[in-house]
Amino acid sequence: MTERVFITGAGLVSGLGSGLQPVLAALREGRSAVRVEDSSLEEVQHSPQARRMARASLFALAAARQALHSGRCELDPRQVHDDFGVVCASTHLATSYGFRFHEGFLAEGKPMPGPIHFTNGCFNSMGTHISLEYRLTGCNHTLVGGMNIGLHALLFSFRLLRQGSCTTVLCCASEELTDILAGVYRKFRLSPPLAMSEGGAALLLEKESRARARRAPILAEVLGGRSTRGPDIRRDVEGRALALAIEAASRHGPPGRYASCANGSDLDDVERSARHSVLPREIPSTAVKNALEEGFAFTSLAQAVWLSHEIAQTSLMGIAASLDRRGDATALALRGMR
Repeated sequence: MTERVFITGAGLVSGLGSGLQPVLAALREGRSAVRVEDSSLEEVQHSPQARRMARASLFALAAARQALHSGRCELDPRQVHDDFGVVCASTHLATSYGFRFHEGFLAEGKPMPGPIHFTNGCFNSMGTHISLEYRLTGCNHTLVGGMNIGLHALLFSFRLLRQGSCTTVLCCASEELTDILAGVYRKFRLSPPLAMSEGGAALLLEKESRARARRAPILAEVLGGRSTRGPDIRRDVEGRALALAIEAASRHGPPGRYASCANGSDLDDVERSARHSVLPREIPSTAVKNALEEGFAFTSLAQAVWLSHEIAQTSLMGIAASLDRRGDATALALRGMR
């Protein structure tokens, strides 16, 4: 029999602060922020790996640390954890790491890059750094994509656990703001103007047997969902791809909460059209991206972090859904564990 999958820990690092409670409180107040303060990374600066990490990896590590702590999951640094996997997601990580890789050794005037540059020179550096920090030798995957990739990484983590690839997965997403990305973003974004942001989010997922055995706190159960691919939203103004994903997620029961991919642009109209074609209009919804700005993978996973916290002490089912401009969409169903 296939085991259930639970979310047992969560973490957030953003310009609104570090830690689940401060960030969620700021979201409820309607505050927004773009850059992460160095003070939010103090807990991970002591790591032996820290000097080799780009900021995006530090964001993910800080969020992962919080998720492990909130899930009361203590990992013995002397042991190898071969049933513990890592799944990471990002949209711009490969770009920012690539610039750092080249600029780093060129600035030093060396004909060839040194070993430290290689640790931040590829898109899967984030997952590698987290695995090295906690000696996790289970599955290790990095997903790169658009605005829905954070939620897709969570769905992917759920499927890895259901198929028995590992018993526990740290699902992380991170984005780092760079000058060149910010410049491109300002040049090509449609009105109203939006700001790209940085930050990290993490969720700790476990099979039911493991969570029950160690008496882990359970925030929510992951019920399942779907990722779909449709045409560009300019050719799919009704959001049919997202509607299919939401419909698949809603088969697990009537939702009581909904976390949207709204970002203040024309994408909102497509998302709203898709949602209303499947779900009743009166379901309470929250647009997490409006407050966290455009963090892509980071804010996509942050939707699920927010949703799992909102339904944790209830028996409600919630749906988190995210849509990319290219037509890629993901929707995921979670249920509180009261």
